Amino acid sequence: MRTLPLLALSALVLAGGCGSAFDGAGWWGTGTERAQAGLGPVRLLWTQRLTPTYEGPYTPVERSVAALDPPRDRIFIGSTGGTLYHLRANGGRVWGYDARGAIESKPAIDSVADEVYVATEQGVIHALDGTTGAVKWRERTGGPIRQSPLLVDDAVYVVSDTDVVTAHARSDGEVLWTYRRDAPEGYSISGHAGIVMFRDMLLTAMTDGTVVALDPGHGTVVWERDTSVDVEGPAGGRPQFVDVDTTPIVIDGDLYVASFAGGLYALDPMSGTVTWHDQTRTGVVGITTAPGRMILSSADEGVVSLSRDGEHTEQWKHPIRRGAASVPVVAGRSILVSVSTGAFLALSLDTGEETSRFEAGYGFTAIPSVAGGVGFVMANGGSLHAFSY
Repeated sequence: MRTLPLLALSALVLAGGCGSAFDGAGWWGTGTERAQAGLGPVRLLWTQRLTPTYEGPYTPVERSVAALDPPRDRIFIGSTGGTLYHLRANGGRVWGYDARGAIESKPAIDSVADEVYVATEQGVIHALDGTTGAVKWRERTGGPIRQSPLLVDDAVYVVSDTDVVTAHARSDGEVLWTYRRDAPEGYSISGHAGIVMFRDMLLTAMTDGTVVALDPGHGTVVWERDTSVDVEGPAGGRPQFVDVDTTPIVIDGDLYVASFAGGLYALDPMSGTVTWHDQTRTGVVGITTAPGRMILSSADEGVVSLSRDGEHTEQWKHPIRRGAASVPVVAGRSILVSVSTGAFLALSLDTGEETSRFEAGYGFTAIPSVAGGVGFVMANGGSLHAFSY
């Protein structure tokens, strides 16, 4: 299987934060201070370089997403350099852990158990003590991992870019079960759907266009839905990308996913039956929800707001002129979007108009994490940016 690099095409991890301990005030620390730089509702607070300055002909693309732990005032974030950092909210470093491989996903945190789990592009998942960074266990899994691990009481689940889902025991990393699909031949879009839990089912999607629900205890299939059957053959020699790279999301009782070439789907989450399909919404790489609407990011259309009624009426559209938009993140009355060869943008939730932006020189591929009025986003080239919103 070959993948196209992220320029006009991408699929990224769905992220977000929770909690309210971060208050956006008094955040002046070891990062490079930017006294409320920028205009509009999003203001840059500080930056912190996490990788050495790269002197080669190409700047590394950074996909790592910050995992936020507001109750303990800490941030966990990795980079292509392979180090997982434990930072304070002001950018101060507490410890670094060498994961021996590029980190291109969001770590998973259990704040109560004081554990952090991070996966690498080399296909290894690491379980660490959150306070000290000491290793609890390491275990190899089924291929490069660029999506956040999913934690439950006694297990951790990961899905790889090679369409392998693995369940590990949280106690010692033992492999409990494995589910895999054979990737289709030819090209596919760079990226992969994440894995989520819904009503005692694991939901994810695959490179061949299949959306799958698995039993979390045994890895057996509850249902599968092949969206590739709705994609017509290539026209004029152009490949058709059947990937479903959007992480499944349940909105108002329907399960939404998008095939890159096949369009936007609503499925019955209990059976996988198609309840609605818009084949014109192509190129979608991210779906999120907001009050009264859902927000899409698309390589074909940019950022789009649709009504959350049976009509799915288009409310506004914000084209992306240069590069590819990340999965959108809702922050107050703003939609935050990284642009792979452009700026970090804030759009009005109501109109889609740009309200804020800041540049980092190399663009932004990673999506932001937000909590309690403060957010963090990694720029290509290895600098972490903190902002208020």
